[in-house]
Amino acid sequence: MGVIVTLGAVILLFISYEIFLGNRSDFASKFWGIVDPKATLATWIGTGFSIVAAYILWRTLRATQAMSEVTREIGSSQSRAWLSVEVSLERQEWQQDHSRMYFTCQMLVENHGHSPAIEVSAFAAVSFWNDINGDVNAILRKYCSELNLGSFGTSECVFPASPGRFGHGLSLDRDQLLAEKNLKGGVALPVLAVCILYKCLHTGETHRAGSAFLIGHAPEVDNGTFLPIDPDTDRWGKELIRLIVPAFATLVV
Repeated sequence: MGVIVTLGAVILLFISYEIFLGNRSDFASKFWGIVDPKATLATWIGTGFSIVAAYILWRTLRATQAMSEVTREIGSSQSRAWLSVEVSLERQEWQQDHSRMYFTCQMLVENHGHSPAIEVSAFAAVSFWNDINGDVNAILRKYCSELNLGSFGTSECVFPASPGRFGHGLSLDRDQLLAEKNLKGGVALPVLAVCILYKCLHTGETHRAGSAFLIGHAPEVDNGTFLPIDPDTDRWGKELIRLIVPAFATLVV
């Protein structure tokens, strides 16, 4: 738009010069005697139209390039691998002195995309949520961002409609939970953070998929009530633990 306005102003100045000064200036008279004013004006107008046409062509090429990029991204999204994870706790066992709970985090990884996912690695860790940090999403994002493809463990390939299974041994330590509770204002809820790292075979890009769950007690009668884990209660060392579903936070990148 700025180019068109500038060009219009130049043409108007040229016409004004011809009308008001063309017949009054000796220089102008000599100039118009040598050069045909109509031909000169036509040349200027033609040049202006050429500049306008070039500007419109440039804008069209930019729009076409942007459209091509959007189309490429849509095609990549439709053809890439998309992984999700379902989590369960198994093989729960209290240490003999009830100071620690051991369990296995089982992860069922499904590929909902159209391309195989390669170099798939599954990670899990126990963190703590409290009134100070107050954001389970931040806990999950931080945990996933610190992981690198192939950091440890085996890498597998997960095909569409062919789930992969991963297991990770974890524990809840009474002393650590008490320390977190006393340090952070009397509230410290255990959080299970799970992250799947993988590479799409079609695009070659690395992606992450994760979930974060609160961990609570599993009472004998499950009425849907959340029972927080507290080492100072009688439930510690007696009752099993469970994940509070659905996930409190999710991540897909």
